[in-house]
Amino acid sequence: MQQHGITDAQEVVKVGDSIIDIEEGRNAGCRFSIGITTGAHTRSQLQSARPDHILGDLMELLPVIEGTI
Repeated sequence: MQQHGITDAQEVVKVGDSIIDIEEGRNAGCRFSIGITTGAHTRSQLQSARPDHILGDLMELLPVIEGTI
C-alpha cells in the first residue's frame, strides 16, 4: 500500500493462498481478505483463518468484488 500511495485499506483486496495471507489482510483492515485454494493451503485450512471469501480460481475474483470498490 505504501509503495503505491494507498492510504485507505478499504481500497485494497488482499488475495492469498495461505492462512498468513488472510490474517495480513484482516490485520491491515483491507476491504476483503480472500483465500485461494491454488497454492499453499486447502479450503479447510483457509477457512480456519475466517476469510471473507474462498476462491478455487482467480477468475472467481471479479464477481466477488464487482461493484464494491
